[in-house]
Amino acid sequence: MRYAIALVWIALLTVACGDDGPATPPTPVVPNFQGQWTGSYDITGCSGTGVFATPPAFCDTFSIGSTFPLTLTLTQTGTQVTGTAQFGNFTMPVSGPIAADGRLLLTGSGALVQGSITINVSLAKWATVVSGTSMTGNWEQVWTTNIGVGVANTAHGIRVLTKTG
Repeated sequence: MRYAIALVWIALLTVACGDDGPATPPTPVVPNFQGQWTGSYDITGCSGTGVFATPPAFCDTFSIGSTFPLTLTLTQTGTQVTGTAQFGNFTMPVSGPIAADGRLLLTGSGALVQGSITINVSLAKWATVVSGTSMTGNWEQVWTTNIGVGVANTAHGIRVLTKTG
């Protein structure tokens, strides 16, 4: 009799506890990068070789600590972002994903053309995050030209970037 009561008691506990099946993972929250962002960035590093090292050296213009205006105009569909980045007077198309950790990983390239001189600029290692209406982060740019051998690399950090639209 005790054995039968024990079995009933275990059966009732098993039913009462139940098994709801596997837990449903929470839906990830995708940060909102869409909109118009304005502010400024600092040069945090600069190096140049070849034509970028000859006087006047490229890094004299983009010296560490220099501050320049930055404007981003971004459109977002899910975790994909496209738009333009305006670094001072230079604008380039940009695009990239939002990583699982919430960082925006943009790539882009463009060219500055003055007469027969072309300077190509590419984004590298863009990684920014958003918190409310502020964006923070950093990136690098790689510079090449058609008028000689050499490359320049600049590192940048957002000083302030605020969503304005």
